[in-house]
Amino acid sequence: MLILVISDIHGDVSVFQRLAEKTAQAEMVLVCGDLTNFRGKEEAAKVVRQLKHFFPKVLAVAGNCDEREVEDYLKEQGLSLHGQARVIENVGFLGTGFSLACPVYTPGEVSEDDFKESLEKAYAQLPEKIPFILVTHQPPYGTKLDLVHSGQHVGSQFIRNFIEEKKPCLAF
Repeated sequence: MLILVISDIHGDVSVFQRLAEKTAQAEMVLVCGDLTNFRGKEEAAKVVRQLKHFFPKVLAVAGNCDEREVEDYLKEQGLSLHGQARVIENVGFLGTGFSLACPVYTPGEVSEDDFKESLEKAYAQLPEKIPFILVTHQPPYGTKLDLVHSGQHVGSQFIRNFIEEKKPCLAF
């Protein structure tokens, strides 16, 4: 299965045509959050419509720049991986959306306990011993992905522990 993974669209659908031309073989798209730029359901729907025009299978989590209603929309559409697991072609997909508190306020902020709750809920839905892919917006703590300009690590310790303990095939 060929999967395209994207993040931080922030409502800009102008690149989807070029992206589709270069990745026409992709069978599925995973969106790791920030579909919108501080917007809600309408902008998320616009992004999803455009994505589905080029890529029929889409799964997603919301990011810190998405209003809470974006997650509600993704759930309504059957696209959300936040606290959910899906099995496609004998591969599990599960995730958690949003992020830890940011230096400036963003609408999609949660706590480590929220990550714990949603990932444990999702993991419990997977069949035993199935390989799975983890989809998050928040990076794991102590990696190159969570290192900010000041040199500080801002990732999630729980997500890191989850990866180390549960050993997903891939973590985005």
